[in-house]
Amino acid sequence: MNPRRYEMALLRDARSHPTLEGLASSAGIHTAVIPRLRCDLGINLAGIADILEMIERLRAVQCENDLLRSRL
Repeated sequence: MNPRRYEMALLRDARSHPTLEGLASSAGIHTAVIPRLRCDLGINLAGIADILEMIERLRAVQCENDLLRSRL
């Protein structure tokens, strides 16, 4: 399996400003998660990207585990 790679960058272009809610939505997680990681827990954007990647890996492992269990 090839998990998704999350990369985040702050853009200074006035025409396009990514929102934390938009990032959460594109990552398929609840919109409250990214602001909580960023503000409440003090995790920077690089750390959040790593967390999102780990969540994706965990989901892939869970799917694989479910598949293997169904074969028993």
